[in-house]
Amino acid sequence: MSGEHERESGRGGGLIWFFLAAAVLYVLSVGPAGALARKNTKLVAVVVAVYTPLRWFHDYTPLGNPLDAYGRLWGWE
Repeated sequence: MSGEHERESGRGGGLIWFFLAAAVLYVLSVGPAGALARKNTKLVAVVVAVYTPLRWFHDYTPLGNPLDAYGRLWGWE
């Protein structure tokens, strides 16, 4: 019984790590995506649609300045 409980809690922990990693990768991917969209204007609408939720965080949370700094690393103005 004890081993079964450990396996179940391990799955939940793995799921948390998966979503945490996915969220971090989503935020970090905005830099390359923005740089790519600057070079290929056909991608602008897609990039805007995909990263609209991140724009909310930029505008309404303290993440605005760090996101701006990260964008400048990728050549944003």
